[in-house]
Amino acid sequence: LGIKTEDLLAGRYKFEAGAGAGKVANYGTIVTQDGGFVYFVGKDVENHGVIHTPKGEIILAAGNTVEIINPKSPELRVEITASANETVNLGKIVASGGTIGMFAGNIRQGGLVSANTAEVNAQGKIVFRAKQNVTLDAGSRTEASGPKAGTVTVQAETGVATVKGTIAGAISSSVAST
Repeated sequence: LGIKTEDLLAGRYKFEAGAGAGKVANYGTIVTQDGGFVYFVGKDVENHGVIHTPKGEIILAAGNTVEIINPKSPELRVEITASANETVNLGKIVASGGTIGMFAGNIRQGGLVSANTAEVNAQGKIVFRAKQNVTLDAGSRTEASGPKAGTVTVQAETGVATVKGTIAGAISSSVAST
């Protein structure tokens, strides 16, 4: 998806589909320093590789328009206009003590998503929020644990949330279909 120069310069992360908008896919390994940011934004987004950012933030967002609001806030919000757009993880996404978010029309988690931490003052947070359906495949693992626990939120706004995989750790989880 594209971003207008004036939005970027003003610190607004508003992405829109234009000519040539397409899929973003990772088949490699992406590693950041502590507190890093990895954002994949496209009409469809796939991770088949490894993304690791300790104490950082990872966002995979698919839609016709995607706006990331307050990216450095603990209450990060992503607004999406999507229908059949899809975010898929078949690889490994790790943000030890950080935040991981997958947002789209449909979400499929078939790999590992981990926000575990061993630090006393850190908490991991994982959010799967779809306009339609969220599927956690059999064999998948979603975990946010540590001394102060963590949270996993699975939300299918107008569809079905299907959890066949494992949600593990000292977590608080909610599965909602509204």
